[in-house]
Amino acid sequence: MRYFNLERDEKYIIPVDYYQEILDIDINYDYNELLKEHLINKDCKWIIELCKFIYGFKFATLNQIKQYMDLAEVDFDQDNIHFLIEKNVLKRCVLKNMNCIENDEIKEENILYCSGKNLVEILRNFSAIDSRKWMIRDISKSAERILKNVMALDFYINLVQSYGIENITNIVLNPSQRYMVLESVNIELEFTLTNNEKEECFIVDIVRKSDLKASFFKKILKFERYLSNDACKRSTHGIGKKPKIIFICEDKEMLNIVSKRLRVSSLHMNTTVLYTYDEILNLQFLSSKNAFKRNGYNSEELYSTGII
Repeated sequence: MRYFNLERDEKYIIPVDYYQEILDIDINYDYNELLKEHLINKDCKWIIELCKFIYGFKFATLNQIKQYMDLAEVDFDQDNIHFLIEKNVLKRCVLKNMNCIENDEIKEENILYCSGKNLVEILRNFSAIDSRKWMIRDISKSAERILKNVMALDFYINLVQSYGIENITNIVLNPSQRYMVLESVNIELEFTLTNNEKEECFIVDIVRKSDLKASFFKKILKFERYLSNDACKRSTHGIGKKPKIIFICEDKEMLNIVSKRLRVSSLHMNTTVLYTYDEILNLQFLSSKNAFKRNGYNSEELYSTGII
């Protein structure tokens, strides 16, 4: 499965049969010691911003952390990552091959950062984020789910680069539990975008080859039921319009397969459906008129469009 951008702007591929191993699991640094060290004070706003970011997106690469902190205009020193690990604010996990030898060197590309116990304590005491139900098992996921989280974060960073961080609101990762008819469906991302006084809510679904063999078309039926009901407008943060759906496919071939099969669904009658694929997202800002394809209900052709 293709996944994140490295600093040299290449795509790294990790098979979905890899497994997650949480590193630094035995670190138990007391939160009260952090307060004594004055780590969290008026000069350390960066740490609260970083905690909100990691908690919201669950997993992030070092490059994504640097990209986000730069976009948020928050001073950030990469060396602080190791300090935060020592203080149990961040944990690292690695995606590994089953045949990996214990002493093999861990590649940077395989390492992801997630919430440690003290990160949650910082949010409880210095933010309005409700993190009371967080448990260590919340950062234990399959490699496939982790990779989709990271791809959703890539998409979000592209959004911010295209439209500005202040115009992307109501960001929810894996929002499926909020929808009764979609309760058993994994959805990658939901967000609200404001552009030139126009406001729209979007649902993002990342589609990989393995999805087409499994539950993708059952998911479409649930999307149809959800979007055919005007009650779905209540979940769009006061906008009062049905959310648009974005399908991010693995490549152009998959995009054509998905869009052709969805022409016979009722999705296009109930909302706007947009399609794109990895390579396009790497090349285009999302504000580009060529970043997406749109499929009209009875249309035989796909045509270029923008997100909003």
